[in-house]
Amino acid sequence: MSPPDANAVRALSSAQTFLNKVLVPGVIVPLTGVGTLLMWVGPTGGPPAAPPPEVIRWLLTALWLVGSAVGVATGVGLKRVRLAGPALLVSNYRREISVPVASIVAIEESRWVAIHPVTLRLREQTRFGRSIRFMPAMRGWGHWRPHPVVAELAALAGIVSHGRVAAPDGCDA
Repeated sequence: MSPPDANAVRALSSAQTFLNKVLVPGVIVPLTGVGTLLMWVGPTGGPPAAPPPEVIRWLLTALWLVGSAVGVATGVGLKRVRLAGPALLVSNYRREISVPVASIVAIEESRWVAIHPVTLRLREQTRFGRSIRFMPAMRGWGHWRPHPVVAELAALAGIVSHGRVAAPDGCDA
């Protein structure tokens, strides 16, 4: 078996990134909002024929509002990230930039959010700012353990791990 090609481009972000970044906030949130509105006014603009109890309507409306806020907040800022040798190729699906792996000063993973967003804090300002957030590839087991991509990027960037991954020079971006 031959060693992996150092020049190969490999996806670090999940294939579901586009779904969470574009389709959830742009399609699913508005469609479920229409459904929620129709639950209140009915399909013809008048009261629904057999409306659900008012407490259920308020509960479902609150769930839609909270779910929409969480979906938009976690999805809109996601980037597609690929590893290409010593650089990351970062895309917002309109533009792509190259960021040297060595410019990563800190890595954070939010294991409490279902998509496990990983935030890379950078030394320099880029077109996308000083931090890049991406959704790593989904995995079936080990949901509560750190995602392997965090340790891989920390090793490539020369970052020492202490619970949360931070830069060896004490920089806590």
